[in-house]
Amino acid sequence: MEGSVKEILADINFQKGFGVMGACGDEFSYRIFRELKDPRNPDASFDWRIAQWASHHSLAKEYKIYETADAVVYENISKRISCYRTGGIQLECFTSKEYERPRKSGEAWVHLLIEQVLQGQQRVHFREMKHLYMSLDFTVTKCEQKMREEEYDPGLHAGQAVWYITVENELSEEVTPEGRPDYFWFGMPVFDSRMTANDDNYFLDKGTKKLIYCIGSNTLYGGATQTGKRYRWTYDILPAVRKAFGIARENEFLPGAEFDHMVIGSTNFGWEMP
Repeated sequence: MEGSVKEILADINFQKGFGVMGACGDEFSYRIFRELKDPRNPDASFDWRIAQWASHHSLAKEYKIYETADAVVYENISKRISCYRTGGIQLECFTSKEYERPRKSGEAWVHLLIEQVLQGQQRVHFREMKHLYMSLDFTVTKCEQKMREEEYDPGLHAGQAVWYITVENELSEEVTPEGRPDYFWFGMPVFDSRMTANDDNYFLDKGTKKLIYCIGSNTLYGGATQTGKRYRWTYDILPAVRKAFGIARENEFLPGAEFDHMVIGSTNFGWEMP
């Protein structure tokens, strides 16, 4: 329909709980190890999943769920997810409980992400779109460096809040380890504890043959984001997705892909804590 708008995310108020994916070692897996039920809606099936890669304290093994006056909280020793009755969500990652020493080059880093894999009519073709708006209202309330200055290496250590979608080739015969067809990552900047600002950029991962394309913080914010400040934006990413697709094809990624057969496959949002 001309001028129609379609919201493609399900459970946008986080009222159905979460499925928890693996953490590390044998659990580094995309299957669901446990379902965390929202006590307000215990019979619902989850739409959102929790990714906690490289965590040593898995929410699939150790957790508690409780209610406060204004939120339902899922928590263990190293992470807390608060789902507010107003519809917002707060993600907290306590990496002092995860790392026994500063992370070294080549070592994995802790994640706390919420993720939704789109299904059925949620998987909209880019060819059907005139615009594709991503919108976010957020504040990074706190990000504290617990390392001594002599330990800190900004090339290795940071707290980063990120938001990505996957752009997938529905006709691809490839099945990636996470169960996707061939795809590339498209990201929006949220926060980086190093307070660095950047322009739109991309990275060609030669190993996985996947493109990672990111809108720059200069594009959205005119510089780096800061703690304690509220940011609200809506941005049409469709032109940049087309550009990113062209870069992937020019570099012999996405073999055989045509833009008309590309769809939004998933989204994830949260903390990466190198």
